[in-house]
Amino acid sequence: MANTTLKVVFDTNIYIAAFLRPGMSEELLNRALRGDFRLYTSPFILEELTCKLRDKAKAKPKEIKTFFEIVKPTVLIVNPKAISPVVRDDPDDDHIIACAQAAEAHLLITLDRHLLRLKQWKGISILHPKTFSWVVE
Repeated sequence: MANTTLKVVFDTNIYIAAFLRPGMSEELLNRALRGDFRLYTSPFILEELTCKLRDKAKAKPKEIKTFFEIVKPTVLIVNPKAISPVVRDDPDDDHIIACAQAAEAHLLITLDRHLLRLKQWKGISILHPKTFSWVVE
């Protein structure tokens, strides 16, 4: 499969890591910007990202706006339908899985242990960013 056809969903925590510090998550976001793969998201992920950047990362509104100006042109937004519960310990994770399903993604990239424990869901591989970086080299 050519990398340009690879469909990927980043969990909110990947965007947060890219925002907070240089490193692997930032590099993966840059690779999406370069078109190495297609990146998908949902309104839920964007809203959760806004809230976590503001409330937990203490980002200023201008910083959040600038980050979104970089991210939004890179992603395709899908509107997922509700799915049956998958991650009982963290129901918000089901929104991430639903986004991947709606995008018909090949991969869901996350730092979340609940999701990583699944490894796969209905043909969607769930990977840590380090593992994903090996896939798209």
